[in-house]
Amino acid sequence: MSVQVEFLTRLPVRLAAMLTAIGVYAFWGSPTPDNPGVVEILIGVFLILAVSPVRLPAILSGAFACPAPLWRGAAGLLLLYGLTVPLMTGLLAGHSVSLILRDLLPFLFMLLPFFVLPFAAVPAKKFLTLAIAGAGFIFTMRVLGPFVWMLVQMLVWMHKDMPVFSHFWSLQDPAYLVNAPTVLFSALLLTGGAGWALYKGAGLRRLLTAALLLTLAGMEVYAMALIVQRATLGVMALFTLLLLGIAFVRAPRRAILPLLVLAGLVFCFWPLLAGLLDRLETKTMLVGVNMRWQEWQAVMDVAGRLPFSLLFGGGWGQTFASPAVGGMEVNYTHIFFGAMLLKTGVAGALLAALYLGALGALLVRGLFRNPVIILALSGPFLIDVFLYASYKSLDFGLVLLLIPLWAGRGEDGSSVASRPPL
Repeated sequence: MSVQVEFLTRLPVRLAAMLTAIGVYAFWGSPTPDNPGVVEILIGVFLILAVSPVRLPAILSGAFACPAPLWRGAAGLLLLYGLTVPLMTGLLAGHSVSLILRDLLPFLFMLLPFFVLPFAAVPAKKFLTLAIAGAGFIFTMRVLGPFVWMLVQMLVWMHKDMPVFSHFWSLQDPAYLVNAPTVLFSALLLTGGAGWALYKGAGLRRLLTAALLLTLAGMEVYAMALIVQRATLGVMALFTLLLLGIAFVRAPRRAILPLLVLAGLVFCFWPLLAGLLDRLETKTMLVGVNMRWQEWQAVMDVAGRLPFSLLFGGGWGQTFASPAVGGMEVNYTHIFFGAMLLKTGVAGALLAALYLGALGALLVRGLFRNPVIILALSGPFLIDVFLYASYKSLDFGLVLLLIPLWAGRGEDGSSVASRPPL
């Protein structure tokens, strides 16, 4: 028995389990499955193996040891609170067990850094980073697959009469794969990697590397454009400008080539960009900010009915009539803290704010030390906390996992952030 326990606590075994879970999720999973099945069970099994339950007592005790990072202590308190007060409140209130699980599982995903980081220091971080970015790209290809296949047929078999580009804006994403935080992270990381290659010089190898990375990133941006994701597209533009600004501050001459390449891309693809801008403007005119303020007011109306529900929430499984979806009864909000207030009350929302705030502080401190990957992580982090409901997906936990790996400190107290940024 002791031999089996020792085997399950080894880094290669747990890392392999984690990478397998990410792979199964990327190829066959969905960020928010309507009817969880075999795929979700497999992902869960591999995640459990990656965490290694036999190490949970050590993980919990380590969270409150001194010195311990603030985010880890906050995560430990949040975990203990989330598995007691809102769980018991939800059960006593008679909420649907399936709805309770749909809240509880994303809550545990959000705490992946707490569970996984003790094994995922320096030796594993690059494997995990590539796997998580790769998952985002695989999600993109699952959406773009039909279009890419038609394009290949047109180019390889010379089917010139095939109406490929009539499908340019018509592809669908019923599983909301492109909404996944890993897609934005992957696109930002690929774009930043291309910029880094150009920043280092104009050698043939670097130019080819930049061209490949920009092509892959462009496919992900196109997928975002299909569903007119205003926030993610805005973050892509802001990310590019921030990196250029940092490059000009550090080495103005080196920043000229990335700037020229960006200008050339804008010139070549301006008709498509102009069409996208029109679509963004039309959506903004139609839906504005998607009634986020009205949604927050509805949450406050429900949470503020009684002092107990305001302090401790309505429990996991709590629903409310959301103005953002036409008054339908739903169990999520678009703003993360609205959901935490609704289900876990002020107490849970404050603990979550402490946890995520500590991770956000790591991003701020690591920005100029490692700008490409820190900005790539900051985009999905900010969007999922303040704008989209993607915090309910496994992807959100995977993105959070990378923050202390790249911006925090290793288990031995040494910095794990390094240069170059990839």
